[in-house]
Amino acid sequence: MFLRKKVQCTPSLDVSVFAELIENGTVTDRMALGRQLAEFVTDQDVPEVDREAAMPYLLRLLDDPVKAVRSGIVHMLTPNKWLHPDIVFIIAADEEDIALPFLKHSPSVTGRRQLAIFRAGDRARRLVIAGRPDLDPAVADFIAMEGDKAVVMTLLDNPAAAGCERNCKRIYVRFRDDADVVHRLLEMDDLPLEIRVAHVAHVSGRMREKLKHEGLLPALHSVNFVDEAEEKALVEVFARARSDDQLASAIAFASRKDILTPAILLRAACHGHVAVLEHGLAFLAGVSVRKVRVARHRPGLVSLRGIYRRSGLPEGCFMLVRTLLDIAHEKGIEGGGGGGYAPSEFGLLVLERIATGYEDLGVADRAVLAELLAEFADEETARLALRLQDGLRIAA
Repeated sequence: MFLRKKVQCTPSLDVSVFAELIENGTVTDRMALGRQLAEFVTDQDVPEVDREAAMPYLLRLLDDPVKAVRSGIVHMLTPNKWLHPDIVFIIAADEEDIALPFLKHSPSVTGRRQLAIFRAGDRARRLVIAGRPDLDPAVADFIAMEGDKAVVMTLLDNPAAAGCERNCKRIYVRFRDDADVVHRLLEMDDLPLEIRVAHVAHVSGRMREKLKHEGLLPALHSVNFVDEAEEKALVEVFARARSDDQLASAIAFASRKDILTPAILLRAACHGHVAVLEHGLAFLAGVSVRKVRVARHRPGLVSLRGIYRRSGLPEGCFMLVRTLLDIAHEKGIEGGGGGGYAPSEFGLLVLERIATGYEDLGVADRAVLAELLAEFADEETARLALRLQDGLRIAA
């Protein structure tokens, strides 16, 4: 036979005097009883039946008309992580100077309790919950979907909620026209690149609408200004990619937003971000980036020109693309960061190759390449490229 542990069914605690003291005792008496009960119900060695017997009296004291009584009890209860839900919720409903410090520091305010308090609470309580270092993911989701601006900003400033791609996207969709929220999002190092791409598209679209409304959009300089600003912004976004997967996802997203253009790929590559060009070629041609890199490293195995033609990029830009990929290969430039070369340094390498490389390239073709480079490169490289172009045309 198994010996069964004897379960205590009746409380050993004498609670007969509690009601009388709560009803007729002085403030000092109630404060003393409250502290004793707070210590009692949080003692893990106390039998559960005794704890349950004491609980109603503690809850009555937590609803005492005298704030000092409630405050003293809450001060004792705050550090405890085993508080009964009824205790947590009655304190959460108290005046702000009692409730808010408790909600901020109590280890008992966790999990579903956070969400329940958040949903029922006012802004002050929501702000405190949103800033907790142990913020429950369900609360973060709720804030991203329904929280007001102040609470959302608190969420974005909370390291415990940082890096949640799903919620960053939700917040951007809701607040993309709010400069404060968008600025805070863009400050995040780990913000998904798709959000940055979406913001570039949104800002560019608003600018075009404004110019159209003001009757300026047909002006060529207005169109070029917006297009160039959009291209530069997207190059900066793509250059932030920390992995091939990130970059591939961002380029695919830009294509879905209908803002991925040959000019963006060429501008990125001319600034040294050759991985952007590789991924762009791969995406547009429907091949893996590995095939593009094989064509770049070992041209005898895969035809770079064949991939280029499948991509649909302008035929007249092929030689520039080949030049950019060749230099990147020779200099060991991998990824989107330009291999440590500043745009002007990388541009100088391209200029030298245009001027002296490729024996089968005619003078006129070199001049065309220099002109193309000037269109997409940084200002210093563009200035030198135009000078080279003039010299080549004179020589031709």
